[in-house]
Amino acid sequence: MPYLIGTDEAGYGPRLGPLVVSISVWHVEGPPSDVELYGRLDTAITPSKTAETDKIAIADSKVLYKSHGSLAGLERAIFPALSCLGKEPRDWRTLWEVLAGDSGALQQNLPWYQHYNEPLPVDIRPNAIQHLKEQLQSALEKTETKLLRLRSVALFPEQFNRITGQLGSKGATLSTTTLELIAHILDELPPDEALIICDKHGGRNYYLPALQPQFPDHFVEVLCESRALSAYQFGPPEHRIEIRFQVGGESFLPTALASLASKYLRELAMRAFNTYWREKIPQIRPTAGYPADAERMRRDIESANSDFDLPSERWWREK
Repeated sequence: MPYLIGTDEAGYGPRLGPLVVSISVWHVEGPPSDVELYGRLDTAITPSKTAETDKIAIADSKVLYKSHGSLAGLERAIFPALSCLGKEPRDWRTLWEVLAGDSGALQQNLPWYQHYNEPLPVDIRPNAIQHLKEQLQSALEKTETKLLRLRSVALFPEQFNRITGQLGSKGATLSTTTLELIAHILDELPPDEALIICDKHGGRNYYLPALQPQFPDHFVEVLCESRALSAYQFGPPEHRIEIRFQVGGESFLPTALASLASKYLRELAMRAFNTYWREKIPQIRPTAGYPADAERMRRDIESANSDFDLPSERWWREK
């Protein structure tokens, strides 16, 4: 049973909050390039926003969530998926531990995360999660499909700045973080064929210099490198692994689920940040952290808090 694996990020462009990269791993019957998960799991999952209460929408996070809007679209996918993995986090801190592990713990270096917690989910009812979980489990069992992993890595500003300074660009930071996560997950899994699809990293077309160091025991073969698709293969003939970086990668279900996980963690991080500063400065407007508004937020914070002396490199992303 080969693997279908997808990765995606949230927070590549902002100056505030973490960059989050997530991965989802599925085990399927049949050659990985022949399996279309949306069709196989169509009794439980849809690739578009839907009002159907029996189906989970798994699509690009931009389709299911608008800035400062309801988190229900993200939660309707994340919590049933985690429940199928035997994980049922019911608060902010536990969710970070479940999805991001040690990388999530780095948030404790920042005051807005140190004492923050809130019950989860925020915008859907727990009984809705149970119903969707049952639908998803039934579809997985009928099609002999397994969801094996849903995992994230979060780079908070201090770590993001350090790694980006070492590598020279935030594009290199995204690629390295993504490939390290993939390599770590592949090390956990029994060897088998795999198809891995990632969304393009900041318009980058050439990934071999980042790929080969992550898989030093294999010769990484270039299949194609273009603006639309960059594809590579490596591994022994019986366990060949293909990795693609493609425009619109979220059309692949495992990549779409990774997109939702990244976006949800990122939004939860910004909820904590905005809650902290609204308590300090009641009139302050919340921010999603994107450059122009992040600059506004920084000015508001620094002008209203003469005693705020946290070094900028610890909370402000330099690129």
